[in-house]
Amino acid sequence: MRIALVVALVTTGGLLAQNPSSVLKQLEDDGLGPSILSTFNACQPLAPRPFGNFVPASTTLNVTSTSVTVPATILTGPFPVTIPARSLTITGGTVTIPGSLFLPPASRICQATATGQIIGHPPQPPGKSTFSLRLLVDYSTYVANGSGGGCAQASGTLSLVKDSNGNSQETISIGHAGLLCETANIGSARTYTATYHISGGSGKYAEASGTGSFSASFDALRTLLHLQGNVLFDK
Repeated sequence: MRIALVVALVTTGGLLAQNPSSVLKQLEDDGLGPSILSTFNACQPLAPRPFGNFVPASTTLNVTSTSVTVPATILTGPFPVTIPARSLTITGGTVTIPGSLFLPPASRICQATATGQIIGHPPQPPGKSTFSLRLLVDYSTYVANGSGGGCAQASGTLSLVKDSNGNSQETISIGHAGLLCETANIGSARTYTATYHISGGSGKYAEASGTGSFSASFDALRTLLHLQGNVLFDK
């Protein structure tokens, strides 16, 4: 069964986002095909170390020998000093720049977590649930974004635990990867734009899969989540 998954954060004051079902219907195109994960895994050694085995080739530069004469200099004053002329000679040869210098910098990971309440607009699963968000931000990838702040690559997990499970536990496990950006200057509110992959769960979602978009915002008062996409599971 293919079911569209749409969730939005709620608080005691009510729903904070409107049901975008009209938009979702236009995007409700699902597909199912064989796995090519093994193909990606076989290509992993092509990635730069430490993610794979690739190291850029070293570069050799030829240095031509040359001589430079620095003229004499006289420093005037109550105690005049004369610095005599000198000849400086640069010996020719080669300089090798190792390719390892061009590898990505080591990761500098910042971990953040948040929990709260989330709701799937009926009939989208898993209904009213508790969410647990884990975000790993690699600050070695941080670059300016033109707003006075910057963006960094991030990934993590998101779990949804249905609040009214009855006699069985129903959870959905989600992995996500994307970009965390400041909306203004450094230290301002941040947005996270990512794609998600459902990697199972428990109960009827034990072998669930699915994909879609995941966005979140973080300010001084709250964390807001929004997912839109699909989930495939057996009733």
